[in-house]
Amino acid sequence: MHRPVQSLIFGVVALALSASGAIAQQDDSLRKLSISRTWVDYRPLVNTPYDYGDIMYAKGIGYSDDDVASLYILKERTGTPFRQLIILNEGGQTFWSMAREHNIPLDVVFKADLEKDKIEKYMIAVEASGNRPLDDTPASESGLNVNRISSVETLAGPRKVATTIVAEGAYDVLSESQGMSTFVHLIDKAGLADVLNSPGSYTIFAPTDAAFGRLPRYVRRKIENNSDSLKYLLMYHILTIRLDVKAIGEMTSNTTPPTLGGERLTLQTTSDGDIHVNDANVLRANILAGNGVIHEIDTVLVPKNY
Repeated sequence: MHRPVQSLIFGVVALALSASGAIAQQDDSLRKLSISRTWVDYRPLVNTPYDYGDIMYAKGIGYSDDDVASLYILKERTGTPFRQLIILNEGGQTFWSMAREHNIPLDVVFKADLEKDKIEKYMIAVEASGNRPLDDTPASESGLNVNRISSVETLAGPRKVATTIVAEGAYDVLSESQGMSTFVHLIDKAGLADVLNSPGSYTIFAPTDAAFGRLPRYVRRKIENNSDSLKYLLMYHILTIRLDVKAIGEMTSNTTPPTLGGERLTLQTTSDGDIHVNDANVLRANILAGNGVIHEIDTVLVPKNY
């Protein structure tokens, strides 16, 4: 066998084994995985029909990988939005009844191994990027989550990708982010670390250390001397729904669902794409965790009745 052909075959086999090994490590639980492979294939991110937020939402409420694959097949065949299919299913319509209604053969919906494989490859690519790109732009070029980036070689040539697959809990991601140590310390003190690492879907507006340095004196006294006041203040920064930049832009109301403390926040997106939450500015958006998304903000959010 000619050496160039032999080298090519070995290269393809090595890439296949690397990808299959990565896929084998995927499961439905939160986990920390280091990228051990040299090559990261970003092609599944280009013109993709999949959405990271939708997939994480479905898995967060108990759908298996097979269920997610079937939902995407139904989405493609019926033209029904992914989350609307979930609403229909939660309301009592089975995959079988939805398939029958649209004259879709049942084996197409339930024998979804190929679709499942495509979704797994998409998840590997998007989690390796440290961001949920809408195209083939890597996270390092979007300005997001730059503290988790280092150079590696990819199929597209020299690119930058995250050194850690972003499937950790939100607390772990916060702990590894620079400039938020005060917020992390207070979360620990309030006993909320396990909550932010638990399965679910969260949006966290995380104030910087500088933001806590500008806190009014009366607020600082309350959180230093009263554990309930501290916990209530922190819960005002946490939503139990995942709102990334795309979802925020699609909101029909600028009022959010309730925070963990029961209050609501006001979100606004300017014509330039800047995001404001109450009186705070979002400095860095879409820092992904396995159970939600984090937005870094420049001001501590204080409830009106605080």
